[in-house]
Amino acid sequence: MGKSERRQLTMHPKILWDIIRRQAGSPGKAVLEGVMNSIDAGATRCDLELTTKKFKISDDGKGFVNDEEISLFFETFGHPHVEGDATYGRFRMGRGQIFAFGRNRWTTNEFRMNVDLQPQMNDSRQDYGLGYDFKKVEEKKPGCHIEVDLYKELSPFEFESMRREIADYVMFAQIPITLNGEVISKKPEDQKWDFETEDAYCKFKASGNLSVYNLGVLVRGYSSYEMGTGGIVVAKKKLDVNFARNDIQSDCKVFQRIKRFVKQQSGEKIAKKPSLNDAERESAVRSIISGEKSLENAYGLRLLTDVTGSQLPFSSLSRIGVNYCGTLTSAPKSDRLGETVHTRKMALVLADQTLDRFGVDSVADLIGKLKMIVARDMGERSSLQRDLDEIKVADIGEFGKFISRHHEPIADKELNKAELMAIKAIRAGGSSMYYEGIRIDRDRAVPVFRTGNHTPSGWDGRNIQVGVSDTADGWTNGTENIWVNRALLPLVKQGVKGSLKLAALLLHEYLHEEPSTGTHDHGVEFYERFHDLAIDHDILLNTAKVITETAVKLLEQDGRRGTKAMISLEDLEVRAKNIGLGETEDSSPLSIAPEAIKEPVSSVVPETSKEPKMAAREKPSLEKKKPKERCKTTAVKKASGQFDFFKGPGGTGL
Repeated sequence: MGKSERRQLTMHPKILWDIIRRQAGSPGKAVLEGVMNSIDAGATRCDLELTTKKFKISDDGKGFVNDEEISLFFETFGHPHVEGDATYGRFRMGRGQIFAFGRNRWTTNEFRMNVDLQPQMNDSRQDYGLGYDFKKVEEKKPGCHIEVDLYKELSPFEFESMRREIADYVMFAQIPITLNGEVISKKPEDQKWDFETEDAYCKFKASGNLSVYNLGVLVRGYSSYEMGTGGIVVAKKKLDVNFARNDIQSDCKVFQRIKRFVKQQSGEKIAKKPSLNDAERESAVRSIISGEKSLENAYGLRLLTDVTGSQLPFSSLSRIGVNYCGTLTSAPKSDRLGETVHTRKMALVLADQTLDRFGVDSVADLIGKLKMIVARDMGERSSLQRDLDEIKVADIGEFGKFISRHHEPIADKELNKAELMAIKAIRAGGSSMYYEGIRIDRDRAVPVFRTGNHTPSGWDGRNIQVGVSDTADGWTNGTENIWVNRALLPLVKQGVKGSLKLAALLLHEYLHEEPSTGTHDHGVEFYERFHDLAIDHDILLNTAKVITETAVKLLEQDGRRGTKAMISLEDLEVRAKNIGLGETEDSSPLSIAPEAIKEPVSSVVPETSKEPKMAAREKPSLEKKKPKERCKTTAVKKASGQFDFFKGPGGTGL
């Protein structure tokens, strides 16, 4: 037997090629690697250039100073840094990300290196593109300059995304960074922060991610759900990061201290706030489940979201027996059936997002988890524990057996005489709203009232019809039609008071650009548009006035007289004129250019309703109130079907 020999384990080139390719996150991340290399090389500035076809990184650092450094630090991947010789570097792997996205030309002092990693294998298929071309020249160019011709040209969108990504990555870099001639970095010590600790600068905001910077360069963002806050943290001390430098090691002592401080601050903020956002609710719930926060101390926090979007405290679960027939269920937020069940107090209906917030799949699982938390924090004999034991769990689908989700239209021929007069008055108001709306649209960036029924003659608004629904006061298909629940027609008898409710309903449905049947969740933009139209303009009052005046006129044509509530408006106008408060030039809500007005939606609208006269008077206080941020479903049970327009209270006329 021969003498044993010691051999060295090696790595196949393809493994290294795969490591280089797989650690590459994005071209923007590759540029960040170049910036960090510049800082590690002692540069005092770094200039970046970016086009759709290439990027360039130039610095005034020391670069590669001799052949040995080229061999050890450029050719060899994974050569470890000596402790303290670099701010960011550990294993000299980062340049692989720069190689991965394009053909590289490196210029540093007297050395020139060209790298192309596109797999151009030799006949034996063993090259894997790991070779590079090296040249030594007489001319020296101080620093390090990297030009990369991208393998894939950037689209305009990708270019803008990469530009923003780079700016985010190097926002607080330790040296000035320019991108296409513009300085994109800033010194953290010169910025205004909410807190400065021994470990970090901190600035918090209510939503969004919490972006964490390692000595000025971005590592990653943490969800505000996880940290309880959004904002920025810039670590003053080096963080222990993973191989790809896009995450922080769980055993990093510096970040453990930073994380504790952030969660402490967010927790104190949440405890003091009268209302929370979704991220704060999510964070508070996670703290309660984990035991970091006691339920007893969070009993008053509104962490339960119901189907209407309202936020409820845990104490609401103690009142289910009194207020909601002792029953708890869930449905998607703004679900029509769920809202009906909830507003009629047949059950407390939580939004499904509450279940997601607690990490459960059903209401029964939620009750089970809450029982465990209550037993842990408040004791098994607490009153809340007893209340939870008595809650009945129901499936929202069970209520569909006697509450219909359907929205059924009703033809005019199916209406009685009184109902037909009511819908004619509402149509007149809808026509008034439409024409006033297109006037308002002229000054709006996003028109609302141009969305309607398109006919050869132009845009005619939406046809207003009658329908029957157990779950909605009104609904629309988002383009051509609006349906008003038959049960609301008697509101016309209430004069302006009832007509204002109908006007608000019409405006609500007009703002829907999609069908509002089924689940009809509303975003912030929807509420802002409703608020702006209702508060900044007279559209609701003008529409209500037209509805009431038209109803009175139709009754007079039929030889009848309206209710006291209906005719009081007319009497007030007469009295106003008698004391000199006559009409003004701007009284009419429809005083717009003739060419902007098309034929009204329905031929049943009286001609006089197109130019309703208004007395100049002070707006009622109702217009100054912010509209409620959701469309409530009818709290009254399904109407018997018809009402008599001509029988008011006490058997008198309408």
